[in-house]
Amino acid sequence: MNLEDIAIENDIYLKYWLHTLVPIVNKNHTFEKFISLNNEFFSLNRDQIENHSVQKNIWIQKFSTRLWDVCEKVLQTLFLPRTKKSFQKLAKPFWVIISDDILKFHDKDKRKEIRDTIFS
Repeated sequence: MNLEDIAIENDIYLKYWLHTLVPIVNKNHTFEKFISLNNEFFSLNRDQIENHSVQKNIWIQKFSTRLWDVCEKVLQTLFLPRTKKSFQKLAKPFWVIISDDILKFHDKDKRKEIRDTIFS
């Protein structure tokens, strides 16, 4: 969950993107853990974090979590092998990340361009 390895120097785009995230499901306080692991990118306080939670009903949260777990396994089984083959064919571009933990499919990563435009 730590995004430090994919961040670039002065990654203003990543910081902005992270601040716009709103969890749909927050199983086992995952969003809070995510924020603590990426603390350098956040300036949110505890009240703001709790206000991000979209689903307040425990039953809906549990159902959604289980449903997502099943969907994730099905999609991973169907698409991950084919995705890894395509990644190999593209000569493993640095802006694409394919692993069990993260899928990042930006064929053109514009973060450096955005950073350089803002800070030049």
